[in-house]
Amino acid sequence: MATPVTLEFELTDDEIVRELGLRRERSNSLLITVVMLVGAFACFALYQWDSRPRMYLPALLLLAYALGTLFYALVFLPRKGKAEVRRLAGTARVKFADDGVRYGGEHTTKGFSWPNVRAVLEQPGSWLVVTNRKDTGYVIPKSAVAEGEGEEFAGALREWAGKRYKIRRR
Repeated sequence: MATPVTLEFELTDDEIVRELGLRRERSNSLLITVVMLVGAFACFALYQWDSRPRMYLPALLLLAYALGTLFYALVFLPRKGKAEVRRLAGTARVKFADDGVRYGGEHTTKGFSWPNVRAVLEQPGSWLVVTNRKDTGYVIPKSAVAEGEGEEFAGALREWAGKRYKIRRR
């Protein structure tokens, strides 16, 4: 049983977007769109050359998938980013204990037990606590922990989260 830990910190808009990986997700979606469009046009070209008579259906399916991914990247992800920034920006206070996590910020106050935590991801600049509820993430910057206590805090998080604790090296 680890001792309870309370952290206070302030998150900026850029920190939230970077740590949640929203820019990378958008660029990956746009890359997938380009690949699907190339595949659709290749299938359509094969259909036109009549070497493969039924290539119009895969071409249409790839085109539909590309349009859906493009909509996701250009409409849904910016809205998601704005909502995440609105939810997490500003000062926050997080309490980690044996019974769960209590997150209190300027725009959100949530509490959840450890079984409701899907993952605790250690990233180079932060810890990301992902809950089971709509894959909601909470960013805990490493700068919020005192310099000498980082390893001790990570060990306590590892103990509380168990096998759901993962390390990302990106």
